[in-house]
Amino acid sequence: MKDFAEYNKGNVYFAYPHNWTIQESEPDDELRIISVDSPEGSFWSLVIYPQETDPDLAAKEVLRLMNDEYKDCESSEAHRIIGERFLTGYEINFFYLDLTSTAIVLGFEEGNQTYVVYWQTCDRMALTNEKLSQEEVFEAITYTFLNNLKKH
Repeated sequence: MKDFAEYNKGNVYFAYPHNWTIQESEPDDELRIISVDSPEGSFWSLVIYPQETDPDLAAKEVLRLMNDEYKDCESSEAHRIIGERFLTGYEINFFYLDLTSTAIVLGFEEGNQTYVVYWQTCDRMALTNEKLSQEEVFEAITYTFLNNLKKH
């Protein structure tokens, strides 16, 4: 049995842990949202925006929504190199149900599409059962997505 499952719909491909579940938004003219949820509650999401959406503004909108939801959240610029791509966005730290949580939001363009990758976990779930950090899992999912974009 493979340790991963694959999502492959509508020119979007990525691999993710086999015991995580997929959720998809209803078809919409404005946004397409695909989320992968871990059994413990962490998640990775991909938001596909309409053409000509500024990726930094899209990432800032997620940051604004987080600030509205979690009044005491703190944020800083985030930079990640995943594969051969340099991604920028924000790291957000906040409390939820007395747990310290971290979220990363990264916006970028490819071709004529704008994408935002967003992941979130709490500190107590920072390591998976395989002793990989959630960050490594999220980056691996993002890597498989980005690597596939180059093929289209």
